[in-house]
Amino acid sequence: MTERVFRELLRKKPECVRGCFSVDLTDPISGKIKKRQTHENHVFSEALFAGVAFDWVSSVSNSWMCLNDSAENIDTTLPYLFGQTIGYGIPNTGSSGTRRGAYNSANQVLAQMSLDKVRWKFQYDFTTAQCNGEAIRTIGLTSQYFTDYNAKKPLKAFSFIGNSNETVTCDGRYTYSCSTAGIITKTDCWFGTIASIDVSAIVGTASINKTVGYAPGTGKFYIYVYSSTASARRMFVFSDNTFSTLETTYTPTAVAVSSIAAMYICGEVAYWIYNGALNTIYYANFVSNTAQQTMTVSTYNNASYIETPGFAVTGYFSGTCPINDTIIYCNSSNTASYRKGILFDISTGTVVGYVMEVETGSYANCLHPLTTEKLVCNTLSNGHKSAITAYKLDSPITKTSANGMTATYELEVFW
Repeated sequence: MTERVFRELLRKKPECVRGCFSVDLTDPISGKIKKRQTHENHVFSEALFAGVAFDWVSSVSNSWMCLNDSAENIDTTLPYLFGQTIGYGIPNTGSSGTRRGAYNSANQVLAQMSLDKVRWKFQYDFTTAQCNGEAIRTIGLTSQYFTDYNAKKPLKAFSFIGNSNETVTCDGRYTYSCSTAGIITKTDCWFGTIASIDVSAIVGTASINKTVGYAPGTGKFYIYVYSSTASARRMFVFSDNTFSTLETTYTPTAVAVSSIAAMYICGEVAYWIYNGALNTIYYANFVSNTAQQTMTVSTYNNASYIETPGFAVTGYFSGTCPINDTIIYCNSSNTASYRKGILFDISTGTVVGYVMEVETGSYANCLHPLTTEKLVCNTLSNGHKSAITAYKLDSPITKTSANGMTATYELEVFW
């Protein structure tokens, strides 16, 4: 096939995408298959057709196959793998340690092009010493654990305006901060416009910290006012982001979070995703007025750490962005050595997934405005990190040292 024909095919709109996988437990001596799971799975099409310089084909060819432990059902709007990685494979890369399988050079197919489709086949073999004793529940292809040079950009072009408000609350489009004088700054990550909203008549003008919060499940907004005088502390609840309707006010005298941080609310509990201490999240029930607790969370993903051990598993969280009613996408610090972030569930107070930061710059994140999939993009570059396929296994696979394992994934895009 000539380069001209190849380029013409890439310009054509794909008509159909098909992905399927198989996971085989094998006899370590004969190689005979002892148990198999195979199925077609979901393809995140908007995440798939994205790539460095719009070259989605090469991005697919660089994706990792990951076998994770998450038991969550696949949400077709969330292009991410959840849970911890039990085993994984990288194209053209051999076996290493207890988790990385060896690519099968005889069966690997990377971007095989014909007049009607482009095809991939990823296959990895795991030894009897690898991936043992932990339940595998999800399989997929992803780029979310990569370093920044693998960041992808949506093909639906949109130029963000750089927003440096990385440490404040975000609702997916706007970031919010409140001055001590009671003036909210509402910055549009999509178009760069800035609006000022005066709520000083409600929250006061005293020189004390005021933090804007957001409840993604209800769409309500909050302002938490900290004071060294416990009786002066307040949590104001507003119906929406106009801050024109005050619904109720709480006096959380026992809550003493003094620093401004990105704040998200689920039910009666507020979470402060703090940028001033390593891996720190504060949380408190402001309705029942209980003192805040400190949670130290890990950004450690097995695959990400093995491949990039120089990037720390501790960081100062920033660039937060809600991706549904309960899950907050959290980057780590803009410092180059702190590159690993998390997906944090405010309904359970737990880390449910891991991501690698797109950029090292001090810029906010937001949801891409032209995609139905929740692609979290950095406003510095439009870059995002995501999965392109995912499937929850029909039943968990727990490998033991009595078995080898072969994981195969095939992806076809038809013109």
